[in-house]
Amino acid sequence: MTDNDTTRRRFLQATGGAATAVALAGCSGGGDDEGQDDTDTLTPEEETERTTREQEQTDKTYRRHNSTMTTLDPIASTDEASGIVIINLFDALTNYPNGETTTENLLAESMEVNDDVTEVTVNLRDDITYNHDDYGDVTASDVVYSFERLAQSDNSRRASFILGFLGIAHETEGEEDAYVPGSLDIEATDEKTVVMTLESPFHAIPELLAYTSFSIIPEGVVGDIEGYDGDMSYEQFTQETPVGAGPFSLETWNSGSECEVSARPIDEYHGEGPYVSGVHWMIAEEDNALYTYTVLNENADVPYIPNSQYDANKVSIEGKDSMGRKYGTYGPLENDKTVPYYQVEEVGVYYFAFNQANTEPAVRKAFAHAMNQQQMIDEVLNGPGTTASHFTPPAIYPGGKEAYLDHEENYPYGLEETRIDKATEIMEDAGYSSDDPYELELTIYESELFAEIANILRDQLASAHVDVQIQQTQFSTMLSRGRKGNLDAYSLGWIMDYPAPDNFLQLMNPPQTDTSLDAPISYVDWDPNESEAAQSAADAWEKVQNNPAPEAGQDARNEAYVSMEEANWEDVVFLPLLHNVAENMHYSWVEKPRAGAAGRSRQKKNVVYVGERD
Repeated sequence: MTDNDTTRRRFLQATGGAATAVALAGCSGGGDDEGQDDTDTLTPEEETERTTREQEQTDKTYRRHNSTMTTLDPIASTDEASGIVIINLFDALTNYPNGETTTENLLAESMEVNDDVTEVTVNLRDDITYNHDDYGDVTASDVVYSFERLAQSDNSRRASFILGFLGIAHETEGEEDAYVPGSLDIEATDEKTVVMTLESPFHAIPELLAYTSFSIIPEGVVGDIEGYDGDMSYEQFTQETPVGAGPFSLETWNSGSECEVSARPIDEYHGEGPYVSGVHWMIAEEDNALYTYTVLNENADVPYIPNSQYDANKVSIEGKDSMGRKYGTYGPLENDKTVPYYQVEEVGVYYFAFNQANTEPAVRKAFAHAMNQQQMIDEVLNGPGTTASHFTPPAIYPGGKEAYLDHEENYPYGLEETRIDKATEIMEDAGYSSDDPYELELTIYESELFAEIANILRDQLASAHVDVQIQQTQFSTMLSRGRKGNLDAYSLGWIMDYPAPDNFLQLMNPPQTDTSLDAPISYVDWDPNESEAAQSAADAWEKVQNNPAPEAGQDARNEAYVSMEEANWEDVVFLPLLHNVAENMHYSWVEKPRAGAAGRSRQKKNVVYVGERD
């Protein structure tokens, strides 16, 4: 269900960044827990061998697994399964190399920002071309068109990223302040130069521009905005011929079975590699099928290990690399192979959420009291992972991890205990009893681990007069129901689009949670007219928006971030579960840099080398 080197448990689906399934996996068994400081990911001999290989492309296809994809349109994708492929077909102006949290230029040769951070000038590289013969060099006009699609197209699910967060100046009309097509203040001043004017300073320009929705496509390739008829139909672009400047091009995509991309010639792609001839993803949802395919039959280059097959004692930690990632081996697997292994703390959060319009405050607080985050990590996840009291991950919380833990002392529901007595008291005060329980439907996608967590909560809450009905469904079905406001409660995850609290806390900005919108950012219908806490969150978000400057607005934003977390504590529309430490594995014949805290889905596959398989 995910393209990750984590090979046990499809646990939590994620939205944001590139998002769908994120596997979280066990604790470190065996080996030195602290390990040694090893600054090399490869030995000197391996470095020399890799340098030789950098000029050649093998005939090997990198074999993966993935979950059901929804689209290959960068502006329409909000799920990780689709994003995993999109990031290999398309390039943006900047990039998170190997899923790290710092950006580098990709299509951009340079990026200049004026003194008051309201004008951005981008100079494109001269050596960038598209992955389709009918389209030549990437031009500044292509950038203008791509950004206009993001702002204007009815297919865009991330217009707020360019109109709101980045805030390129534009015009609006009507009571709903709708975007006026063609009014985006962005200009191609020559063939390789783009200038964009922002309405106000923004503190994470290159970071946001690395998000896949800002991928560049040829001007006029599709006609879903004013002034363009399109070179091809929207369906052809999103399903058959997605034209981008990435390292791969699409060969085939059969929903529910497979997706395959082919590598561009190594001398045609402007970046590193590609070192493999292509990437093939087997698409499947069921744990046993993935385990059989990747381990028992060895039809993939990355093993997938369900929770039922995982053994923490098979983890051996050998040391730490220069980025603090513990590494070692896992094994032997059932196929007798021991595989390279490492851990990385990702910038993400996993949670339950409640639609305020469909659930009473008492039941949401009862859930929070019943939830024992540490129990779920120890008994279900089996570690590693950290309990989540906040929606914002510790690495980007205002003041960092220490401030996160200090504020956590005020968390009103407990992280390491199950408060059923308190949950029962709240429900009885609201008028419920064993003869008249509150009925709630909890929707989860098909996941062995989330099913176990849901079952624990259901059994615990039964004694607190809450009748939880668990419904498992496909991820895409759950999102569709959520957008229509047809969920009581659901499980999800969010992985960073860019490393700042507002990227996470936008999910609890009440106006953006309204499911009557075309593209709500979350599905909780948190209404300020119904809740003082929701009004507090809305006011705090407005403060964030009014103080966007990188340095001058930081203190005000930090104060607002904390206010939003506390407003959520009051109403419990989001119930944080954990911040994950991802476990990554691959077979020994695969060479690739370790992924960073932005997540495996941000690592393009052009950097992967596949040698002779055992």
